[in-house]
Order: sequence, then structure tokens, then C-alpha cells
Amino acid sequence: MEKKNTTENSLLGKLIPFFAALIVLVGGLYFINSSSQSEPESYTYSVYVSPTCPHCRNVKEFVEKNNVNDYLDIGFLSTSNSKNANKLMFYCSKKGTPLDQCGVPLLYDREHDEIVSGDTPIIDHLKKVLPIEVTE
Repeated sequence: MEKKNTTENSLLGKLIPFFAALIVLVGGLYFINSSSQSEPESYTYSVYVSPTCPHCRNVKEFVEKNNVNDYLDIGFLSTSNSKNANKLMFYCSKKGTPLDQCGVPLLYDREHDEIVSGDTPIIDHLKKVLPIEVTE
């Protein structure tokens, strides 16, 4: 009887660290996944811009002047960041735009799965999806 008890204790001693490691691993994966949800590309409306682009500046000014952030989950992502530049290329190819013609500003509307490029088309699109009427 004591021998069986020793075997059970030995097995239990091996299983406890295994399950503890499994819990830590699952918790870590959950944390990593929930962290990635808050990354900039999770905006409902992502606008890919360049710091020196005058057309990008037009879109930013429209958003600021009309307080668009109060109504839409919108973020500006600089293509000087390689991760954002790669996303821009991805959306250009998804839209069917040749990569040598891919440029900024480019809007990805995650809610409607639409891609819009150019300052005037982006501003027009934002006006269409805004719950209020804006005047430029």
C-alpha cells in the first residue's frame, strides 16, 4: 500500500509542474493576443500617411477641424515605420493597385472592408460614414 502511495506522489509531483507551466503558457498567449488588439492597425479607420505629404496633411486637417476622432475610431499610421509601410503595400495589392503606383494617403475602412486612396476621396468617404454633417 505504501509503495502505491509513493508512486502516486511521484506522478503527482511530475504533473503539478507540467500543469503549472501549461497555465503560464496559456496565460502568456492570452496576454500577447490581447496586447495585439490595441496596436494601431486595429483602428476601424486607418489612414496611412507620410510626414512630408501635403495630401496627407489635408486629411489630418479635416479630421482635426471636424473632431472626427469624437465620432470614429480613426488613426494615422506613418509609413516611415516599416510595419505600416508593409501594411500599406498589402492594402494596395488588395485593391489591385500596382505597387509602383501605391501611395499615401490611403484609408483602410475596416468596418466596410474598403480601401480609399487620395485626400479628396478619403475626405468624401469620411463625410459619408460620419454620423454628423460636416462642412469641410
